[in-house]
Amino acid sequence: YESPKRKGGEAKTNQKASEPSIAWEVVPAADHVDATVAELKPATLCTCAKCGSTSLWEELFAIVEGKSFKSMNYTGPPWIHDLLNKKLWTNIEAKRKTDWSNFKDQDSFALIRDPKERIVSAWKSKVTCDTDEEILGHRMFVPHLLKLAGPS
Repeated sequence: YESPKRKGGEAKTNQKASEPSIAWEVVPAADHVDATVAELKPATLCTCAKCGSTSLWEELFAIVEGKSFKSMNYTGPPWIHDLLNKKLWTNIEAKRKTDWSNFKDQDSFALIRDPKERIVSAWKSKVTCDTDEEILGHRMFVPHLLKLAGPS
């Protein structure tokens, strides 16, 4: 988890939806039409990269949008992690958590994962890809890691 404050107490506001370690405040959209969504209370959700956040967002999407994200057959953008995309997320409003004054009064969730399991998963995902397809980040990570390893 990354602290929401910078030096001098200024809140971080320049993170993008796809960046790791970001906290979101999620509330029902003002114009939502689903009665189930009306029952939701505002909550703070914090996730990091490679911790299962895609599964969390897919489950939340199914609950608040009434359909699975996979049923929409996207092969590119919009990404499930883009909580700011109002065309995708129609029944909730999300904003980056910058005001922490009401934090103790809200439900909050932090999705975490065992660090050893996380690094093994990242290694499998980015380095040991057993495929001919281009894996996001593979061409960037592997040459850098080989250079760091030095001659064998």
